[in-house]
Amino acid sequence: MKVIRFPKCNYNCIFCFEDKEALAEPIISIKDNEKLLITGGEPFCSSKLKSVLEECKRKKAKLKIQTNASILYSEGNVKYLEKFKDMIEEIIIGFHSHEPRIYAEITQTNFYDKVIQALHNLSKSKLNITVNHTLIKQNYLYALDFLKFIKEKFPRIKKIYMTFVYPSGNALQNVEDVMPKISDTKDIVKNCIMYSKDNGLQLEFISCGIPGYPLCFLRSYFSIEELNKICQHVIQKGNNALDFNNVKFKICEGCTFNDTCAGVPQQYVDIYGETEFKNN
Repeated sequence: MKVIRFPKCNYNCIFCFEDKEALAEPIISIKDNEKLLITGGEPFCSSKLKSVLEECKRKKAKLKIQTNASILYSEGNVKYLEKFKDMIEEIIIGFHSHEPRIYAEITQTNFYDKVIQALHNLSKSKLNITVNHTLIKQNYLYALDFLKFIKEKFPRIKKIYMTFVYPSGNALQNVEDVMPKISDTKDIVKNCIMYSKDNGLQLEFISCGIPGYPLCFLRSYFSIEELNKICQHVIQKGNNALDFNNVKFKICEGCTFNDTCAGVPQQYVDIYGETEFKNN
């Protein structure tokens, strides 16, 4: 899947992993029937997005769009997107807290109400919408409440991607303030998985290891088959998708998930060490 990454963003999230200084305007070339991920930054801040969507339609491309949804509070913008519903496979909303105070703190914006309106607009549309929720120190204690909020307020949203903060960009600068200890989060993540299974939600990790979630911390709660089912394994160290400069430990060699695990960032080890992996 080709990635088109627009650099401009109207947020300044304290846990953003993008190196904004390294982002440049993309050179856009779309092939017939190509699969694309449009992301950012925030793609809806780009004046080029409409022309890209029109070109995708001409080339019969299929695409996914990642967005913070702040600009989709306008019903007109959502209706415009619906023109492309046959080629947009998924709109992935980065929504990292249902609590207005926490949302404002971690995004450094006052756009919470706009995003809630956008979620209502999208829920009424014919577009396929999912949510991405990144676990950081400021929000992980409320992850189960977040799922309950989505279930109650936006019942049409059935799929949630859960990720673990990755130390790059702002997240690297704020790493000790935003990166929680994995072992502190595992019971909450377990409860999120169980709640999702019982309430018709599809909770997924993008990978074993960070920026997904280290499945070894959950194997005392769930079977290997259950864990593999909720993990896409699309990001692995050394594959062609993304090459994170993560590390693994000697004990990882005997782990069921070793071949598909992305490992953990060196910065994580610098802060917390590796004891919790040996004791897990």
